[in-house]
Amino acid sequence: MLAVRSFFFSFSILWRLCLVAPFLVIILAVYGLIGVLFLSIITSIFPLVGIAVILAASFAISSSFPIMVGARLGFQAKYEPARYGYGRMFMFSLIYGFCEALVVMMIGGIAIGGVYASGVNFAMAADIESFFEGTAGAIVSLSTVFVISGLRSVMLVPMAGAALGRDSNGQPHTPFFEAGARGLSLWVIALLSMLLGPLILVAIGIFAGLADNEVLARFFESYDRSGFAHTRFSWEVVGVIAATCVVSLWTFSWQAAAGVLVYLDKRDAHNAEDVVVHSEDDRAAARDLWKDRMPPGRR
Repeated sequence: MLAVRSFFFSFSILWRLCLVAPFLVIILAVYGLIGVLFLSIITSIFPLVGIAVILAASFAISSSFPIMVGARLGFQAKYEPARYGYGRMFMFSLIYGFCEALVVMMIGGIAIGGVYASGVNFAMAADIESFFEGTAGAIVSLSTVFVISGLRSVMLVPMAGAALGRDSNGQPHTPFFEAGARGLSLWVIALLSMLLGPLILVAIGIFAGLADNEVLARFFESYDRSGFAHTRFSWEVVGVIAATCVVSLWTFSWQAAAGVLVYLDKRDAHNAEDVVVHSEDDRAAARDLWKDRMPPGRR
């Protein structure tokens, strides 16, 4: 079962991703500084192009690029060498990040329109807060997670191909090749990872005594801090922050693991199609031909 296979395989990716995460942050910081310089020029000349690049970069940095790094580490665990470096892989992550941002914006616009039609006044903070605290807000939030996980599942296999540099058919990577492969299974995995991640973080917060530590309360962005007692920064806080980072990386690792395994299954299927299978009649004809070509004394 893909969910079980990818779940266990995700831990092989996770420890590698934890090791490269600091370097990943440095790489993204360097790309970010370079991008800010170019975007400031592009936005002043072509505002729409600049906005599109900003959206693509934001979603690439926050989702698609970490997943693609996890996929590359997963291929390394399977002893599959990549064809190019991280720079070109980041360019592909911009493509997938822009598509994800575009779809999310469309869904967000539809959701906001529906909320506005229901009578919520966006100019009143109380109306917005009461909406999201009610059943309707929960439905909107869960629906958004369902849709985003579905979108992510469609692109997991193409992102795995982009991470490796070649598609499952052996050709150089083409964006969105094999998009939607094993869609239902990957959608379930993406949905579970997006739901389990926050639940684990909540469990960590409860275990760490969130209600007794103001620093932890601010870290988890609690809205009501009136009941939090002030405490100094401690190793407890460091542990919670580290655990939060590991859980976030595991969310990406599970999705990357699922994409890698489906990619490898697709590649094996393509290789099986290329293998010529001879029937018994073909073998008999080959033996007869071989005997006909032998000298008469050796037949």
